[in-house]
Amino acid sequence: MPIKCQIKMTVPLDKSNNYSSHIKFSRWLPGEKEAITYTKDGFTVRYWTDFDCLDDLAREITEERLSKIVGVKVEKIQTLVDFVLENEKLEKLAEHYAAMTDYSYKKEIERRFGEDTLEEYYSIGRTTYTAVMRGLNRIIGYIRSTKGQYWLEDYPILDKNYDSELRKSETQIRFNDGKWIELRSEWVIEYTVTVPNEQRCVAEEDWCAIQEFVQSQRREPIVGHLLSIAEKLSREGYRRAALIEAVSAMEVALHEFGSQAIESKPTQCKDINTGFLNLKRHLEHLGMTCSINYLLPLILEESEASHEIFGQCQKAIEERNNVVHNSQRDVQSERLSCYLRNIRSLCQMLGVI
Repeated sequence: MPIKCQIKMTVPLDKSNNYSSHIKFSRWLPGEKEAITYTKDGFTVRYWTDFDCLDDLAREITEERLSKIVGVKVEKIQTLVDFVLENEKLEKLAEHYAAMTDYSYKKEIERRFGEDTLEEYYSIGRTTYTAVMRGLNRIIGYIRSTKGQYWLEDYPILDKNYDSELRKSETQIRFNDGKWIELRSEWVIEYTVTVPNEQRCVAEEDWCAIQEFVQSQRREPIVGHLLSIAEKLSREGYRRAALIEAVSAMEVALHEFGSQAIESKPTQCKDINTGFLNLKRHLEHLGMTCSINYLLPLILEESEASHEIFGQCQKAIEERNNVVHNSQRDVQSERLSCYLRNIRSLCQMLGVI
C-alpha cells in the first residue's frame, strides 16, 4: 500500500567565504500560500518564507510594519517535500534511526531491516537533498540575475557528506500525516587533506629576492598577480571569472616572454637558429592559440610534462572562448583546477613568474 510521505527543511542560505547570504524582499514575505513549487524525480518541493526566516536584526518586525519596510533580509527558506513510498518497512526504519543515540546500534538496524531496505532509506535523504537544492538554486539564480542581488551564491550540491546539510536544515520526515521525526542518513564523513605545494612556500633562497624587490621601484609581477586572482576566484566559486583571468595571465605571459627575447635568447629555449630577435613579432602574428600549439613546442625544451602543459593550456583557451562567446554558464571544478595548474606551469616555463 502506498505511503504518503512529507519532509520539511529550514534551509539556511549559503554563507560560504564568510559572507552573510540573504534574499532581500520589499514590503512583504511569500508565505506558505504563495509557495513556489518545484518537481523533480517524483518529489514535489514547495518553497516559502516566514518571520522565523528573517535575520536577527529583523526579528522584531511585525506583520503591521512589514508593508512599510524595503530590504527585508531573509536568511532561510522553508521547504516542504511531498512524495510516495511503497515499502512499509521504511517507516519503522526511520523511527529506529531517529531514536539511535549510539553509532554501534547502526549494525543492529542493518541486521534487522536488511541492506536493500537500508539503501532505500538512505536514498530518501540523498534524493530529497538534491531535489531541494536544485530548486533552491533556480530561485537564487533568477533573483541574482533579474534583481541584481549579486551576493547570492548557489547552494553546493554534495555527492558526499550531505548528511551534515540535512542536520543543518533541521530535516524531519513524517509518514501518512503522523508525527514528525528527525531524518537521518548515512553516517559517512570523508576528509580531504591537502599537502602544501613546496613551490608555493617561501624558502630561504627566496628571502634575498624579496628584499631586493622591496628596496626597488618595481611593481609586483603582473602575471603572478593575475594567476593569484584567478586561483582566489576559483576557490570562492567564481569559476567562469577564474578561467577568464587565468587565460588573460597566459596572454600577458606570452607578451612578456616575447619582449625578453628582444634583448637575448631566453635560457629555456632550445639551441636552434630561430631568429629570437623576431620572436615577439612571431608571437603577435600567430596569436595565443597558434603560439601555444606550434611555436612554443618548437622553441622550448621538450619533456613529457610540457606536452601535457601545452595540451591543457589549449583546452583552457577553448573553454574560455565558450564562456565568453557561447554563453557557457559554468566550468567544471576539476577541469578548472587542471587548467590553472598547467597555465601556472607554462608561465614558469616562460620564466615570467
